[in-house]
Amino acid sequence: MVLRLKQAVLRAEKNDKVDSIKKQGYFLVSAFTMLAPDEEICGWKLHYYNPKRRDIHSFMVEKDVIYENVSPAMSESKKLNLDKIRILAEDAIEEAKKGFEDEVLKIMLTARFDQELGKNVWSVNLVRKDMSICSFAVSGEEKKILSKKEISLMKRR
Repeated sequence: MVLRLKQAVLRAEKNDKVDSIKKQGYFLVSAFTMLAPDEEICGWKLHYYNPKRRDIHSFMVEKDVIYENVSPAMSESKKLNLDKIRILAEDAIEEAKKGFEDEVLKIMLTARFDQELGKNVWSVNLVRKDMSICSFAVSGEEKKILSKKEISLMKRR
């Protein structure tokens, strides 16, 4: 059964540890999942950030909520506004795959606030067999690609 992002966040926010860190000033900055092209989303990794402490707490949300770790933040993050994520994850993936002819090995999907675009987006990364990635920023509010770039994990830049 598909686990929707908003369902995962509601499930997480009933967890004592999540409740505790939110009271300490942490807020949701991103949600990540990875799947094969034929899989349904059954879990989300949620990231909560504290700007004063400059760290991120990660939780895996499936049937249960599991605290994973705390790590230093690589940069300042903005709050993910779930009210601005109006399209489903599957719709973002579908939009990114339009006209994409290469075979997809994995899909990495992140809901986040894109500071360059100034919008809440779905980052859809389509991983090819040669380990290159076609990365799309899809608007969280409508089925529209805002940016696209190619990334190679095997080539030095």
